[in-house]
Amino acid sequence: MSIKILPARLANQIAAGEVVERPASVVKELLENSLDSGATRIEVDIVKGGHKRVLIRDNGAGIEKDELGLALSRHATSKIHTLEDLENIVSLGFRGEALASISSVSRLTLTSKPAAQEEAWQAQCEGRDMEVAITPAAHPNGTSVDVQDLFFNTPARRKFLRTEKTEFTHIDELFKRAVLSHFDVHFVLRHNDKIVRQFAAAKNEAAKLKRVAQICGKAFQDTAIEFASEYQAIQFHGWLAGVGGERAQNDQQYVYINGRMMKDKLIAHAIRQAYEGLIPSDSYPAYVVYLQMPASMLDVNVHPTKQEVRFHQARLVHDFIYKTVNDALQQQMQRGFEQEQAFNSEPVWGSSTSQKSQEPQDSHELQAPQVHQLNPVQYTQLSSNEPSHQYIKPLTHDVSQAPNNTSDRITHGVSEHSPSSAYSSGAMGTGRPPFGERRNMVGSRNIGSAQQRTASNNYQNLMSTAAPSFSAEAAGVSVSHHAVSDKLAECVFVEPSHLLLKKQASFYLISLVALERKELITSWRQQVPVSQPLLMPISLPMDKSIKENLDEKRRALSELSIELIPVDKRLVLRKVPAGYRQVNWAMYLPELLQHEQLQTNPILAFATVMIAESKVYDDVLAMSLWQRFALILGKEDNSLNGLLMEVPVADWVAQHLNLTKEPSVQ
Repeated sequence: MSIKILPARLANQIAAGEVVERPASVVKELLENSLDSGATRIEVDIVKGGHKRVLIRDNGAGIEKDELGLALSRHATSKIHTLEDLENIVSLGFRGEALASISSVSRLTLTSKPAAQEEAWQAQCEGRDMEVAITPAAHPNGTSVDVQDLFFNTPARRKFLRTEKTEFTHIDELFKRAVLSHFDVHFVLRHNDKIVRQFAAAKNEAAKLKRVAQICGKAFQDTAIEFASEYQAIQFHGWLAGVGGERAQNDQQYVYINGRMMKDKLIAHAIRQAYEGLIPSDSYPAYVVYLQMPASMLDVNVHPTKQEVRFHQARLVHDFIYKTVNDALQQQMQRGFEQEQAFNSEPVWGSSTSQKSQEPQDSHELQAPQVHQLNPVQYTQLSSNEPSHQYIKPLTHDVSQAPNNTSDRITHGVSEHSPSSAYSSGAMGTGRPPFGERRNMVGSRNIGSAQQRTASNNYQNLMSTAAPSFSAEAAGVSVSHHAVSDKLAECVFVEPSHLLLKKQASFYLISLVALERKELITSWRQQVPVSQPLLMPISLPMDKSIKENLDEKRRALSELSIELIPVDKRLVLRKVPAGYRQVNWAMYLPELLQHEQLQTNPILAFATVMIAESKVYDDVLAMSLWQRFALILGKEDNSLNGLLMEVPVADWVAQHLNLTKEPSVQ
């Protein structure tokens, strides 16, 4: 067969196969053109679900008369001119195919009037070669695009259209996404001459939140977390549904990149990962998020409908989004937990005890009680708040050591005044602070050097995977090594978990499990290790036995640096004592919560449950444990009381020698 050039209409219809899928596709392309024109008011009129008519009118810049014919031609656009423009796209549309493709499968009329032009003009495509006919028209400043009888000349495409209700549902969803992309634009949506949705331009933050609530509903507004974060040239902000605001389907996940409506898998995965363990696995988080970054850092020309992008630094973007969302959720849960504790710790207003202790001396001093809301709406500004996790803060329990001057709060090169400090040191692993922070560090070197050394030592201990060893110096015990060796001779490891000791002329077996429990209790009574966040929170079902006295159990465990947060019908373990992340918490935590001594002696309960059969000992671990424990014995080895079990080794040896003694030779 010979090669021929396709007719203009057929070429446009082929292109329309990718661009125009249904009436909602037409609405998307035309809305993007209106937004690119700088419109502040956009009206969308739909007739019969878009089957019959789609009319979009705006008050944008308009199109001059001489360019109306070009506007309906293929590959004609005012948004890019060179390859450099293509690599730095800032507009929503740029290919110049939308109007030509739509006009090839419908009856399209384009009417426009720029403000500098005295009259409006109208353009229509007709004939096999799609020749444009231009005539005068009456029209205010702006542009109107009237699309009628979609797919009238392509019956095969038309029969795949759904019912009017279904097609309008798709249009309505796309309209809502457009409304959330530009808060400064007034939007109106009509269906069969009836106003379905109308949104006035939002001029302040309260109006923006109101628009979000109109689209996402009151349930989203009640649990919404407003956040904002920045790293280098990347900005990420928006609203997240807090814990308890998850949905049964992913119908409220709105993502915008540089103002463009997106369905990006990378961003969805990062946000989903941040919610992992906080919401049920069969539910979906709800969010409205905006990512702003230089156009040179992404490629938007990778999908026919421009609903996907390709990031040049995908891993950086993924980790930045994950950390920002994770910090926002953790801060919300932490604040809710603190407010709940404050609520539970306050005396009941009007009780006899509180009346006696808080009786005012003057009647004018009587004030109304403070109301504590257990589940308030949280608005968290990540760019101005210091992260709550302790692997960035100085890891010390002595809050009095912290410098009072906020300009001196520098911890490991992280300044609370830096909007990107949480990410730059935590997720990126770059320990080098910005210039302003280095200057603050020089100014506070003499003031905060002791605190920084303490924080650095605690940080090293926290990041180690082995359990922290007990030192006699930390416990305030003065020990001489020969005093111990005078009483105890060599010891031998006996598999699987015992030591054989010689004390004077006797031999004893000692359980390593009991020895480690004893050491743990002794050292923890001196100081409990700081909390260490788990890399991935552990979610546990909360049955009836665990739910009983849950607040008291959580308070007892918090004294052990164990942080539990109830989420729906589950418990989420977020933090554990430093050095004990390797413990199988999913196995031992339910036993610990049901331990009968938890509320009376939590340290003993913790040691008993956690140590029992949680370690496999060898020669090295056994000897290391014994050496640490021997340091705290001192001259009085009462610490071994109840741990030693005497073994008649001498009698066994004597008997064995008698049985194996050979007869003398005559």
